[in-house]
Amino acid sequence: DNSIAIQPEIAVAIASKMDLSDILHEFSFYTFEDEDDMINDAAQYFASYLHNAWFGSGQHRDVDVDVDVDEAREANGILIFISVMDGICFISSGNGIEAVLPWWRLERVVDGMKTDMRTGDYFDAIKGAVADISEMLDEGPPTASERMVDFLGRFGVVLLFSIVTFCLALCGEYRDRKNRYENAEISSEMDDVEDTKARILQKEFRTESCPICLEDFYFGKEGGEQLEGSLSETRVDSYGIPLFGSDGEELKLLRCGHVFDHSCWRCWITSSGCKDPCICPVCRADIAKVQIDNEDYEIEAQISTHLVQDQEGDRYGTFGEDQLTLYV
Repeated sequence: DNSIAIQPEIAVAIASKMDLSDILHEFSFYTFEDEDDMINDAAQYFASYLHNAWFGSGQHRDVDVDVDVDEAREANGILIFISVMDGICFISSGNGIEAVLPWWRLERVVDGMKTDMRTGDYFDAIKGAVADISEMLDEGPPTASERMVDFLGRFGVVLLFSIVTFCLALCGEYRDRKNRYENAEISSEMDDVEDTKARILQKEFRTESCPICLEDFYFGKEGGEQLEGSLSETRVDSYGIPLFGSDGEELKLLRCGHVFDHSCWRCWITSSGCKDPCICPVCRADIAKVQIDNEDYEIEAQISTHLVQDQEGDRYGTFGEDQLTLYV
């Protein structure tokens, strides 16, 4: 809040070189895989220790005096620590001004000091850091846009990579589902004889609703009359099977005689729960085409036609528009 007057205290501590073994032993850290990580952690821990010692009670005190950490959290102190030979800088701030100076703002200040520190101009580096900190204190807590810019600057590449990877995965999944559906449609195609046999079976099943969504098929008004205000006609084939499902699309008829809403069949085929798209969801029968020679196919077609003729008393070798009954 800009209306709150913050009166920070700034301290600067400069060391020629840190005794890493002594500092890390003090904080019970003994092994590090990377030397740079060891130096960074040592600077952070030592700067935090100095910060608590200096601002523990809100005023300067000797470093050797015991530190009350609880009081240090209430301080509005800022400590700039520099280790010359280690080439490291760390800024520690009290919890009282944490909302105005979050860690990523302080990290930005440190990045601004690195140019002067590389040339050995530590005075200008400290002077610039104090100026940056003062400007941030005057501005108050970071705005949402500033937080967003910092977030994108740190994680923008990772975020972009994740989005691209996710989009590619979606495209691959869509392509696989589409291929799966198209292959299932091709495999479940039937010739006239197979279609007739399937319709005879469905006439015996008398399925009135989709086995997947359980919604009733559209038979129209009882008696085949056209519904009042309806622009479409109710069409049922000669076997009493409705031509349209509850989704308004043509029914999907399989070789085993079971029928489904076409949209439900499409969802079933492309879902992860469908292990084999050539298996009927109801009876688990194989509904794929059987690859046979042309001569064998002609013999099988004749036998199938005779079987249909014996069961129905009529010849249903073909199935066309003349076998559709129009009820109005």
